[in-house]
Amino acid sequence: MPRTDDLGLTLGLVYRWYAKASTAVLEDVPGGTRGYHVISDAVHERAGSQIQLAQRHGVNKTVMTYLVDDLEGAGLVERRADPSDRRNRVIVVTERGRELWESVQSRLREVERHVLSDLTAEEQAVFCRLLGRVADRADSIDPVSDACAVGKEIAEIAEPRQAAG
Repeated sequence: MPRTDDLGLTLGLVYRWYAKASTAVLEDVPGGTRGYHVISDAVHERAGSQIQLAQRHGVNKTVMTYLVDDLEGAGLVERRADPSDRRNRVIVVTERGRELWESVQSRLREVERHVLSDLTAEEQAVFCRLLGRVADRADSIDPVSDACAVGKEIAEIAEPRQAAG
């Protein structure tokens, strides 16, 4: 039985459960979580160029090139000439990419509902609102550039503990 008075353990258990379930949802996406974030940026028209994506997500430029190659090969994104500077290419979502993104969004909402299923709808709303306030405060003190950076940092923080454990 987990100790609910241990915030780190409690957050870790919930995050572990959510991370495992959401990772399974992203298995259909080339590049997994990274690929999903690229598609999501393209859906929201904020992808920009490969270099901008690499910088935003803290990914090596060469790795980003291969990732975009894989996403493009799967018909999920396209490289198009930037209308403001034809020397540049921007990453744009395709219809197939948008459909995959919408499907993933739906399945991620199912994961969230499953993780929070022991709470009533009202408790879920309160929990998410309170957790959002804490997250906003944490981000104002120690800001991160994007969701990929959060996951990467968590893995780096946890890694030394795993080696010592």
